[in-house]
Amino acid sequence: MEKLINFLSSSLNRFIYGIYDFFVMYLSSVIVLAVSFVAAQIFKGYFSGIIINAFHRVLSRTRLRVEKDSMEFLKKPLKLIFISTVMFFAFITQKNLMAEYPLLLSLVIRIYRLAMILCIIYFIYAAVPVIMSAFNRLKHPDSILLDDTLLIFFAKIIKAVIVIIAVLIVLGEFGVNINGLITGVGLGGLTFALAAQDTASNIFGGLVIISDKPFAVGDWIQTASIEGTVEDISFRSTRIRTFDDALLVVPNSTLSSASITNWSKMNKRKVKFNVGLTYNTAPSQVKNIITDIETFLNSHKDIVSDTPLVKLDEFGSSSLNIMVMFFTSQTSLTELKRVREEINYEILDVVHRHESSFAFPSTSVYMEKNLNNT
Repeated sequence: MEKLINFLSSSLNRFIYGIYDFFVMYLSSVIVLAVSFVAAQIFKGYFSGIIINAFHRVLSRTRLRVEKDSMEFLKKPLKLIFISTVMFFAFITQKNLMAEYPLLLSLVIRIYRLAMILCIIYFIYAAVPVIMSAFNRLKHPDSILLDDTLLIFFAKIIKAVIVIIAVLIVLGEFGVNINGLITGVGLGGLTFALAAQDTASNIFGGLVIISDKPFAVGDWIQTASIEGTVEDISFRSTRIRTFDDALLVVPNSTLSSASITNWSKMNKRKVKFNVGLTYNTAPSQVKNIITDIETFLNSHKDIVSDTPLVKLDEFGSSSLNIMVMFFTSQTSLTELKRVREEINYEILDVVHRHESSFAFPSTSVYMEKNLNNT
């Protein structure tokens, strides 16, 4: 009986100590990790705010002018960095757990390194547009050293390079031989180049468009077969929104070799048309009509001064043609149509005021009466 009691007592002690060891090694670790995660979630906003404020104060003392609101891109990567760091230290402080599972420590360190790499790369990727905009105004806050199109194009190139570097680093973290991979890419480069000739020509065409600057994002352009507003310029193609609201994707190689009319670059726009009067209009009426039209054009706020030209140009087949020519400062299509409408209404009023009328294509037939009777 005594042996049975001792056996039960020792078994109970082992069970109790087993539960205690389980609690110390596992449950306490779970509690510490859970508390650490909750604390990281609570304080991540404070941490990112402190870093952003400090970073902004440092930049404000330099010539790089970055608005604080534009630095919101820092918050996400900073929050991820803070959470990853807190959880990493919470893991490595659990010495019993790490001693019991040595491979777990190696896995945690690798995951933390990978998380830090991805967070830093994410930060750089998101910071590219803001950094380029800051350097664009490095000379003076109001000066523009690079146009928006060039900034967008360079930003895309830098982002593509960042993504490639990120992929190589991640592959290296997983033990992939980067040197061998690069060598393999180099050997396959010739085959790739031959297969991607069209893509290469489009990329080169994009570089030509960016360097030559025949147009920029937002410009109204026209070629022999295309007319619309430029929405985007990428490595391979340019997206153009037509006036019918259709989206055209045009290869850069096609645009770089085409004759392009950039209507948005006009400082002023030429307008020329004829006003046809009937032949029963007296010369004095014609002169008065020309004088009134010219006076109105010279007084119009949207017409460039000293450019209006109103003359009796020719004797048409069915009308007296008055040529009206001028330059307007309004170059957009909507504003141009508004100016044309105002002038057309005024011409209507002038012609009616001088009791004349507009001619329309007509044919007069004269019949000669034969007086000789046979």
